[in-house]
Amino acid sequence: MNRIIFLFLLLLSFQTNGFSQGLLLDENPTEHMEKYSPDKLGFTGVVPTKFSLRKYCPETISQKGNTCAGFAIAYAAMNAFINYRLQITNDLTKSYLAFDPYFLYGLIKSKYSIQCNDPVQMYKAFDILESIGAKREFAPPLINCETDITIDVLNAATPYCKPYKITDAFSLDLSNANAIGLIKEAIAGGFPMPIGVAMSDDINIIKNCIGADGLWKNCSTGAGQTGHAMCIIGFDDLKFGGAFEIMNSWGTTVGDQGFIWMKYSDALKSIKEAYVFDMSTIKIPSCFLGNCLTNYSHYRFDDFTRYEGELGESTFDGFGYYINSDGTGTAGFWSGGKRNGASFIFTKTETYFGKYKDGVLIESKSLGFANQSTPEETEMMKVYNYYKDGFKIKIAEPDEVDFESESKNSIK
Repeated sequence: MNRIIFLFLLLLSFQTNGFSQGLLLDENPTEHMEKYSPDKLGFTGVVPTKFSLRKYCPETISQKGNTCAGFAIAYAAMNAFINYRLQITNDLTKSYLAFDPYFLYGLIKSKYSIQCNDPVQMYKAFDILESIGAKREFAPPLINCETDITIDVLNAATPYCKPYKITDAFSLDLSNANAIGLIKEAIAGGFPMPIGVAMSDDINIIKNCIGADGLWKNCSTGAGQTGHAMCIIGFDDLKFGGAFEIMNSWGTTVGDQGFIWMKYSDALKSIKEAYVFDMSTIKIPSCFLGNCLTNYSHYRFDDFTRYEGELGESTFDGFGYYINSDGTGTAGFWSGGKRNGASFIFTKTETYFGKYKDGVLIESKSLGFANQSTPEETEMMKVYNYYKDGFKIKIAEPDEVDFESESKNSIK
């Protein structure tokens, strides 16, 4: 398999619809949220003729069910926003550190008492992101769409969501005469923009409305219309006479490797709601997030390896990611600077599941670690055991793991 397996693709049991949507369009978006204006984020300077955040976006994948809002906001916008500021462009790193769209959808589902697979309104996601935050996909707890976000599940996720709370969110007034200019200004400032578009509910129209070059063509025509959430991540004043670059959630086979180009003139017709958000937690190299001493932080070493996770007195302690400069690495549990317990192991070809003891990868027992001793191991093995027969995640043996052996176990 030439592509790293995305865990959240393995965690879903409902059927795939290649053109799933799932957005309840908001007729009055500026009534639910503060109206956006450039001074909110302090933009200054000249907007270029083109700009793109695509190299900071993870690979486009196909949403499962009506989860487009989770994909547009968590998977597309938040990943592009954070990766741009952390300067992460490695494809493997972007995959392993991706935010979980299903966790955000699950929070909306649970808070507003809707059923799994029901469509949602976008503005409700921003309320949650301000109060709870977003979770990386490999961070515990591992859930799927059917998971009830109980207080126990929420408490388990809180340490890994808290660093990624948004601080502000605004709704763009699309009736503004300079709406196109405002969108371009935000994108050029590194602020991807989740949008809600009106789209035909006729599957035959949808199949033919996005060209192989990614051009959006009359997708909003037809007697019946529904809503679909996507994310503007770029623009080009010369392409197609001026167009926005949009990240979709229908996989790489639709459009321009999963991206769409929507002419400015069509954008004013099709986009019904658009949002801008900010996070004030990202700082400067090398300690990008947190204090890199005693709490959840993101640190980049001089050799461009990275650690993101919990720390105790500058030592890896708790859950964390260790990512090598080539994107390989692990996500799992540490104690006193050494790996201990369950870990996902990322190589260039596969994702493994392993167990460490005092920093050493040990051989698995009966593919189930029968003597599990921690809730974290139980949680991770429960997911592994459920999917091990149908997917190419496998138990790692010590001589199978081929990635750089890190010498660091703390931040100095």
